[in-house]
Amino acid sequence: PLGFLRVLRLARVFRIFKLGKYNEGMSLFARTLHASVPALSLLCFFVLIGVVLFGSIIYFVEGGQYTVDANVCPESLNYACYVRTNSYAGGDLEQSPFVSIPYSFYWVMVTMTTVGYGDQYPQTSLGKLITIICMLCGILTLALPITVLGSNFSAEYEALHGAAHDDEAEKEEERFW
Repeated sequence: PLGFLRVLRLARVFRIFKLGKYNEGMSLFARTLHASVPALSLLCFFVLIGVVLFGSIIYFVEGGQYTVDANVCPESLNYACYVRTNSYAGGDLEQSPFVSIPYSFYWVMVTMTTVGYGDQYPQTSLGKLITIICMLCGILTLALPITVLGSNFSAEYEALHGAAHDDEAEKEEERFW
């Protein structure tokens, strides 16, 4: 019975969401997002296409060869994994970070958003070229809908505060002259 009371007490945390209804800034933000739904859905669609496309390409370019080698592959994988030549360490073999296409999706999201953690990186020239193209496509894909979002915010802000700011600007101008 005490667990049920704890859940009820925890449910009180959700009262914070009611504050957004009375807060002018939160309602402005919500209206902006609502007006930007077409642009944001298009953004999600193009990002999804880019993730699948670039994840597949980088997997096939950087995936390496499947091998059974106790010196390179961990015991948890039964000493079998995809390996590639480590061009930064004198040509030794290393376990490839691109073990599957879905696992490569993480690399694409990090690269497209230009975060670049450095835990996965290509080593071949073709892989580096694909990385550059992926970064440029990510910048363009993310930048275009953001301008629409900013434009919608300006329009909503002007609709909310437009008349009040016009009056204040006129008073300031009269005071100046």
